[in-house]
Amino acid sequence: MFENAALALDAAEKGFGIVLESNLLSAEAETAGRLVPIFPEYQRDGREHKLMWREKRGAEPKIRSFRDWLESQLRYDFVDEEAYEPVAALVD
Repeated sequence: MFENAALALDAAEKGFGIVLESNLLSAEAETAGRLVPIFPEYQRDGREHKLMWREKRGAEPKIRSFRDWLESQLRYDFVDEEAYEPVAALVD
């Protein structure tokens, strides 16, 4: 966690994790190719936030596991908001 968006984006650009930031503040990093959205297919109208990372980190097993779990949760939200069932814990 960081106090401001610039620090969070910079850390993600350097490969220190994943950043959740507004489209407005993350646009420059995305346009330059320094960060890529993890779930571009779930973008609704462009006013939300994006979850982004350095593209090469996506191949790491722990990152892939997190992405897969998070996507399963997104599917509940986008398919049927009534069907949402929170996961008690994320286990390796």
